[in-house]
Amino acid sequence: MRKHTKFTRRRRTRSRKYEKRLRGGQQPLKVAILLSGRIKGYESVLPKLQDIKNRYSPTYYCSLNEPEYNDYIDAFCKLFDISRDRMNTESTPQPDFLKDVKNYSPKSPHNCYSMFYHENKAFAMIERDIIQNKKQFDCIMYYRADTNSPDVLNLEMPKPNTIYVPKGHDYNGINDRLAYGNYDSMKQYCSLIDTLKSAEVMNGKHPETILKAYLDTQPLEIVRFKYDTCLSKDNSSHCF
Repeated sequence: MRKHTKFTRRRRTRSRKYEKRLRGGQQPLKVAILLSGRIKGYESVLPKLQDIKNRYSPTYYCSLNEPEYNDYIDAFCKLFDISRDRMNTESTPQPDFLKDVKNYSPKSPHNCYSMFYHENKAFAMIERDIIQNKKQFDCIMYYRADTNSPDVLNLEMPKPNTIYVPKGHDYNGINDRLAYGNYDSMKQYCSLIDTLKSAEVMNGKHPETILKAYLDTQPLEIVRFKYDTCLSKDNSSHCF
């Protein structure tokens, strides 16, 4: 009869815990949420933000296009337990090529560039926490702070090389309001800013089409799931 060592038992225990998570067992996912660019309007979707906080007890990381930390940001940080070392505020640098971008819609290309810039900055704080402070996360999620939904957000254990994106609101590209995956997958997702180096990359496009063009070049599977969304400034009746 085969003798089982302590190492074998420990390995099997870890395996059972992992399988339990995959089956949606009682052990919760360890979730990090990154917020980027702006938080303006979060008050009108606060119940949804608090529901996500209560369901997953996530660790938040936030990078904003703001010249300095202010009272509005401080109130948001207190609500979601965001420590000062997990909040970055800086005005987005504006590369010279942005003034040459043509046929961009619906707003300025600078806003689009800023969103992707701060996604990358927020992810860098997660990366730092993982490396320096030995933090571990099963799931890393990008989420717009002004997003509301009639649906419950049910996260699953991410598969390798996979990004999970809500269905709908693609606008001939792919939904840019929410995405999640494991560390490696989200590192790729949040590295889009590294490809925005010329006007040609953004000409005639908008955030959703820029995001899709980028993801099409990455070795990632895109899984779509039901989570209808509307923004705090949007009165779309289909959302509720």
